[in-house]
Amino acid sequence: MSGFRPTDIDAISKVTADIKRLNSAVLETQSGEGAAFISQSVVFVDYPISIEGEQYRPNNIVVNVLDTESLIEGLTIAVASGDVFDGNYNTVGVVAIDSMGRWTNQSDKNAYRKNDGTDTYCVYSYDVESWVFIVTDVDHNNIGAYTGGDPIDIFSYGQLPVSFGSYDITNNMNSIDSDYFSVVDVFIEYHTSQIGNSFFTVDFGGDRPSGFIYYR
Repeated sequence: MSGFRPTDIDAISKVTADIKRLNSAVLETQSGEGAAFISQSVVFVDYPISIEGEQYRPNNIVVNVLDTESLIEGLTIAVASGDVFDGNYNTVGVVAIDSMGRWTNQSDKNAYRKNDGTDTYCVYSYDVESWVFIVTDVDHNNIGAYTGGDPIDIFSYGQLPVSFGSYDITNNMNSIDSDYFSVVDVFIEYHTSQIGNSFFTVDFGGDRPSGFIYYR
């Protein structure tokens, strides 16, 4: 599997398994090589290696992004934190915290609720414009109600929450059905180096989606 530049993402270690989840049309176009990305505006992917052990420039690239504007069944995260937010979370729908600290369904991101029965969430807050952890006074079904509680900003701004500080977040991408992904046209630039690894970049123009890149 090709690596990311400049930073690797621990949460995407199951790319090979995720490739098998793509629909047949994409698999026919892109087979064998893939890279996953989570909440990134620019993705760096090394050129693949030929059977002779040489890098080669891929001539066919398909970019699939996750559409989170509807409830995504099976979307889960695991959090390792050593505090009350430690545990496994399931998606509960397209809800967020608005700029006044109230539950809202006017969002383009899915929220996660800890699966221990408590009102513990990882949710996007438009008040701080970032993902937060929060133990609320009211649950997410009370749209328009103030959440209460003290949100903890994890300074994550993309489509899905990512690790920050003492909060290690694993997005279980391979739990998501391929129907939730769409093929998109994005700007791709090739970078060829005579002294180091050559790579291509996929630029989302400031957006921070999540998804998969398949190439050959």
